[in-house]
Amino acid sequence: MAAALSALVAVWAASAWVARLDDAAAESVGTWLVALHAAAAPVVREIERAERGEAGQPLSPALTGLAQLPVATLKALGHLEAGFPERSAWGAPARLELLRSQACPGSQCRIDLLLHTPVSGAEGRASEDVGRIGGVLLAARGLAGAIHPQAPGQLRGANFALPNPPAPGLAALPVGTVALHARGAPLVDDPYVRRRDTRDPDLQGPLTVAGAIHGGADLLVDGRMTGRGDLRIAGQVQGGEIVALGAISGAGVRSHGRLSSGEYLMLEAQAVPGSPCSSAGLVARDVSGALLACQQGTWRLQGGGFGGMFLMASSGHCVTGGGFKPNPVTGACSCPVGFLPYPVAQTRGGFHDEDFQVYHTYVCMP
Repeated sequence: MAAALSALVAVWAASAWVARLDDAAAESVGTWLVALHAAAAPVVREIERAERGEAGQPLSPALTGLAQLPVATLKALGHLEAGFPERSAWGAPARLELLRSQACPGSQCRIDLLLHTPVSGAEGRASEDVGRIGGVLLAARGLAGAIHPQAPGQLRGANFALPNPPAPGLAALPVGTVALHARGAPLVDDPYVRRRDTRDPDLQGPLTVAGAIHGGADLLVDGRMTGRGDLRIAGQVQGGEIVALGAISGAGVRSHGRLSSGEYLMLEAQAVPGSPCSSAGLVARDVSGALLACQQGTWRLQGGGFGGMFLMASSGHCVTGGGFKPNPVTGACSCPVGFLPYPVAQTRGGFHDEDFQVYHTYVCMP
């Protein structure tokens, strides 16, 4: 009698462990299906946009003309980790069917995703065990559906109902199949940010990036933006305060408030004094480094400036002998561009014994 009771207890314990293992496997399969759908959804959207002819990134050759989306392709494109299992906990693969509307390809094209796998029983065959089916549906948070033994002609879930077969050209799915069906948009919010994700990640803390950040649109900052390296933006940068410990490079930098620099301000743009300029208020430098400002359509030297001086005889020739030299700024008896000669002295003779001409001294002023 005692031996019989011990045997019954052992059988009951073994059955309980088997049931627990089945429950764990069912939970694993449900979670696995949801993760597969979250990875495949942005790829389905990408294929749909390409078949609609919408502008965007060129479609990867690996995604062209697919009727089914292989899990290996999702891994190769970086939407799944390399170690992500390609089979369920029961050893069955998943099939990711792309169900195209009759409008594909075209502007009204619609592509639905049908992701299904059998609830496996003995020897890998589809199982009609409603306990296992229910365990997968529960783990999938009500997002999945199944083909139940009581209704083999329908694939039903909480938010969808399809005939079996689900689409023309597909074979009928066996009883015990569990599936997720939706358009390209995810059924649930994927907790991970993936390549080419179109969602706003809405990060609530700091973001640290070791490499470069490239933006194809404007960068909007509500608070302070601090960069310890170079900052290169192709669009606009709008923020309250921007602090850069490196370089800021852009097609244009606009400040609605004060622009402060803790070091020197380097003007790389050069202009020629006296030459035309486009907008009043522009600032540049000449070849020698002198400051220029655009005033009344002309580049003018700033800060008073001194354009040198020279001596001219009444005969019109430049006086260069007897210790006199031409204007050191121009190397001739002339003023640099942007300066005019102003006479400051007049002398009659005395420079050469035989010379009794009148000599004029000029100073170049802007």
